[in-house]
Amino acid sequence: MLFRSTLLLGWLWTIATTINSPAVLSAKNEYQIQTPGTGLLVRVNVQNGQRCKQGDELAILISPEALLKQDTAAISRNAMVEELQRTVANSNSRERIGAIQNQISQLLATERLSVSESKLLRLSAQGEGVVRDLLPEVIPGRWVRSREILMRVVSEEEWLITAYVSEATVHRVHLGAEAVFYPENPELAPIAAKVLEIDTATSRSLSIPVLASVYGGPLPVTKMDSGELVMHESRYRIRLKPLARQPVTQIQRGTVSIEGDSVGALLQLPAKMMSTLIREAGF
Repeated sequence: MLFRSTLLLGWLWTIATTINSPAVLSAKNEYQIQTPGTGLLVRVNVQNGQRCKQGDELAILISPEALLKQDTAAISRNAMVEELQRTVANSNSRERIGAIQNQISQLLATERLSVSESKLLRLSAQGEGVVRDLLPEVIPGRWVRSREILMRVVSEEEWLITAYVSEATVHRVHLGAEAVFYPENPELAPIAAKVLEIDTATSRSLSIPVLASVYGGPLPVTKMDSGELVMHESRYRIRLKPLARQPVTQIQRGTVSIEGDSVGALLQLPAKMMSTLIREAGF
C-alpha cells in the first residue's frame, strides 16, 4: 500500500509540475508575401527553395486601373498620330499641327505614368531568407485578389517555438524554464528548449492558423467574418528557444511540455490527489 501511494505521489508530482500546451515550431523571421491590391501577374522571379536577399524583386503585378489607363492612352495617342499625318498632308496650319503634337505628348506621358504606377505593385522581399510555399498557379498571366498570399520568405537561421497556455497554469511558468517540444511528425525527434518570453496579458486572438480547430488544430476557435480566429478561452502566448539548430524547413505543429514552478505545483497537489483518488474509487 505504501509503495502504491509513493508511486501515486510521484506520478501526481510529475503531472503537477509539467505544463503541456499546443505549440508550433516556426522560423523566427517569416514574411508573408501578399498582394497590395487586385492585379495581373506579369512576372514571377523566384521559385520554391530559392534564397533571396532583402529588397530582391519577387514578382510584378499590374493593376486593372493602370492597364485601363495605359490602353486608353495608347488608343487615343494612335488616333492623334493618324490625325497628325492627315493634317500634315492636307494643311499648312502650323497651329493645328502644334496642338496635335502637344496632345500626343500628353497622352504619351499618361502611358508612362500608368506604367510607373504599376511599380507600386512590385513585390519585394522584406528580409533575407528562402522562398517557401510558392503555389504552382502563381504564374504570369494570372489575376490575383487583394491581400492574397503568394508565397513566404523564411529565414531558416533561427527557429522559435510558440505555445498558448491557459490562465490556470501560466503562473507556474518562468523565464528560462526547461521544456521539450514533441512534433506531430513522428519522423522528427523531440526538441529541447527554454522559455524565452511570456506575454504579460491574455489574448483570445490566435495568430497561428495551424493551431486553430477550423484548420485541424487543437485549439477551439471561431472564425469571424473578418477572418480573425478567436479562441474560446483566453490564453497566454509563450515563446521558447530551441537549444540546438533545427534541420526543418517548414512549420511544425506539436505539443510542448514545460517544467513548471514546483511551489505552485505543490499548492495544487492536494486538489489533484483528491480528484485522482475520487476517480480511482469510482465515485
